Amino acid sequence: MIRFAKFSLEEILPLIGQDAPKIQLAGRWVKMSSNRLRVFKERGVDCVSCGAKGSYFWLEKGNNEGDTVSHLNLYALDLHGKEVLMTRDHKIPVSQGGKDCLVNQHPMCTVCNHNKGFIMPDEIMFSEAAKLSVLAHEGQWRKERHGGVALPYFFHEIAVAKRVWGWGVHDIPTLNAAVTHDVLEDTKYTAEELEAVIGKEALAIVKELTFIPPKGISPDAKKALKAKYIETFAKASVEALVIKVADRIENVSDWLLTDVEYAKKYYGKGKPIFDAFVSRHLTVMTKFGPFVILQMGLDIANLAKKITEA
Repeated sequence: MIRFAKFSLEEILPLIGQDAPKIQLAGRWVKMSSNRLRVFKERGVDCVSCGAKGSYFWLEKGNNEGDTVSHLNLYALDLHGKEVLMTRDHKIPVSQGGKDCLVNQHPMCTVCNHNKGFIMPDEIMFSEAAKLSVLAHEGQWRKERHGGVALPYFFHEIAVAKRVWGWGVHDIPTLNAAVTHDVLEDTKYTAEELEAVIGKEALAIVKELTFIPPKGISPDAKKALKAKYIETFAKASVEALVIKVADRIENVSDWLLTDVEYAKKYYGKGKPIFDAFVSRHLTVMTKFGPFVILQMGLDIANLAKKITEA
């Protein structure tokens, strides 16, 4: 590799962009809009695996005499101070259905990228789904205020996923859908962007859980559509039903802390969801096992008791 000039992060990062033109650096033309460079600008410059810190860019080209193309390459320093090349890594490999888009990419040093190979452990995928939920709901807050303090919205997404996990549902697509179940409904993320991180199967579940009424309709019309949406869980996928039960329990529990009367009203509106669980409990058991049925039933019964005693 032939090196021409070294640049600081501060010199290069502001010049990178989707619509950035080619510019001249050290007398050589360089494209500033590549996905690789955009990952460093928008996703950070440190390796997500080992923590090696991106430190500087080198303007370089290959050793082949006929190679006239120059590239800006980011280098990090590992724990021993050794220089290591940084690259972009696909969270879900393209070979496993991942999308070649920015939301499915993050910075990783070439050493960690080589060690990772094409393995995508389920736990890592679930972690990335949770990270996306936090990012997607940035700046959003829960309506409930306890002691005058509201929680960031992503707490709810994580609480629903944790409850589903606690019931004994360890199916990764279901957990991915649980921790992102409100992303399409309440954020600007598109279905394509969400699928790139959580996968096609989980996206299908999230779509079942999403309620987006037409714009400009009256409050009464919206209320009627929402009631019909709640009734769909009598026939929705068993995964969507389980998540919706957890979602309703979490919402009612939060309202019990802040507005008891509304909690009772909200609990009543969710009766079709709990009825669907009762009528479909054998289907749930077939999919997830008897332990899940037991734990879900206990949580529903406990919530009903709280509502009665409130």
